[in-house]
Amino acid sequence: ATARAPVSARADRLLEDVRILSADDMQGRLIGSEGGLKARAYIVERLAGIGIAPAIGDSFEHGFTVKRGGKDAIGANLIGVVPGTGGSDHALVLMAHYDHVGMRGGEIFNGADDNASGVATLLALAESLKRQAPGREYWNLYGPTETNVCTAYMLPDVAVPESRTEPYPIGVTCAHY
Repeated sequence: ATARAPVSARADRLLEDVRILSADDMQGRLIGSEGGLKARAYIVERLAGIGIAPAIGDSFEHGFTVKRGGKDAIGANLIGVVPGTGGSDHALVLMAHYDHVGMRGGEIFNGADDNASGVATLLALAESLKRQAPGREYWNLYGPTETNVCTAYMLPDVAVPESRTEPYPIGVTCAHY
């Protein structure tokens, strides 16, 4: 077999994603906040622009509700897929959470290192994988902190094609900083 040349990420694009996701107008990306919705829309736009397909159904967004301060906060996990070329039923799951703590006492907690950088890294990986198709399937998951473990755990149940009768085997790599 011929070895593949490594595909590199564009540092300028990666830094731009971090800058945008950690900007003041994202208001710290708290789940259910205006800034959180804006971050979600930005990531969906980037995934579509890269050419990543929704992994389940026709939407990247898979909603959920969490309690915060006795009130419901509505969030969404974003799930995309880069199909593999090797015909394997194995998939590698790449994850990053896109939420942060939002605002407290009027101060914005931008979250460049928690976790705008992880999301930017995952977007760069998705872009590289899309340019050079991998041998196995890659699932790209972006979700709020509280649901990362749950999402990874539930993925085998969600991702099993109707034709499969056994659990869908996955490997997990987290880009969670």
